Amino acid sequence: VNDGAFALSNSVRGVFGAAENNTMAYITMATTAAALDFGDLTIIHLYKPQSTSHATRGLIAGGYVSSNYTNVIDYITIANAGNGSDFGNLSVSRGYMGSQAMSSTVRSVFWGGLGNSNSHKNTMDYVTIANTGNATDFGNVGGDIDGREGCTANNTTRGIMAGNNTAATNTIEYITIANTGNTTDFGNLTATDNSRCAIHSSTLAYLHGG
Repeated sequence: VNDGAFALSNSVRGVFGAAENNTMAYITMATTAAALDFGDLTIIHLYKPQSTSHATRGLIAGGYVSSNYTNVIDYITIANAGNGSDFGNLSVSRGYMGSQAMSSTVRSVFWGGLGNSNSHKNTMDYVTIANTGNATDFGNVGGDIDGREGCTANNTTRGIMAGNNTAATNTIEYITIANTGNTTDFGNLTATDNSRCAIHSSTLAYLHGG
């Protein structure tokens, strides 16, 4: 998918979509049944929006709409197929964001991206998942991470982030999701890479090079 895609899940259902349109599909992960239509987002989130989820809600934020990056956040109730609803706005309009936001059971933190005039953003902002509303400033991404197209992993306490698009780096940074503030050095990757993807459990993360 050239313009990016998103995916999110709870323990039962996975929801995903391509950024070229506003449609969503879902699967029941315990079965091998084909994907079914979930509904439509409020806008088309082109150029790599950032998504996240917890047990009840999924959020899709940012992207590119009508020649400008957007600050729109959509949300869905994962257990109930239906159209997305407006959640609020990011503090800064941006797209080409890292593959996933970082979430605890209470809060989601969106990070990085590319803004209008193609400026790299080290912005982090957060929302309280249970309450709709605009995002609030969390802090800034530090180190060599330029905030574009990196990857994240998290458990309910800590989020880590690594990789970028424009300059190879081995930097890993972390935040404590419950506490606002700038990132802190976590350590280094075994090699320098740019864009990455990550998979993780509550204790281990695998960061795959781009």
